[in-house]
Amino acid sequence: VVGDNNFDVVVTAENGKTSVYKVVVKRSEFNLLNDLDGLLKLDGANEIRLGNDDKLDKNIINKIIDSKKKVILNKYDDKDIKLYSWILDGSVINGVDEFNPIIPSVIDDNEKVEEDFNYADGIYLDLRKCGVIPKGIILKYNVSNKYKDNDSVILYSYNDKNGKIKELNKDV
Repeated sequence: VVGDNNFDVVVTAENGKTSVYKVVVKRSEFNLLNDLDGLLKLDGANEIRLGNDDKLDKNIINKIIDSKKKVILNKYDDKDIKLYSWILDGSVINGVDEFNPIIPSVIDDNEKVEEDFNYADGIYLDLRKCGVIPKGIILKYNVSNKYKDNDSVILYSYNDKNGKIKELNKDV
């Protein structure tokens, strides 16, 4: 289990006396960003499980670019359901020194956005904290808990600086 794991170790001496020692083993979330070099040596698409604080700095981005490989960054919830994936194509990415792939689960000013979208039932993603999203990155967001197969979805972009809504794709 990720986090603290508590164990009792019972030691029995030769004279029969027992002592109980409490051991806590802290397990970190599985994350391969720390071993990107080894991962990029593998064939095919390389999938990485994102932790809660993972960021891609210039060094990591350059390794992906130099490899010219696709790297998939997957974010899961507490029940191990994939929330979203960023697909980075090392042969296309450029123009950024840092990227934060963690999408906050709640928009800070959700009421304002809902009002601007006329309270439409939808999913609101706040990508501002991701910073500049490099060219050559695809975001796949799991909407299976909200929409069914063959549902029609319209994608919009909201510019919080000028308050304008722009339709990106219709009937995706």
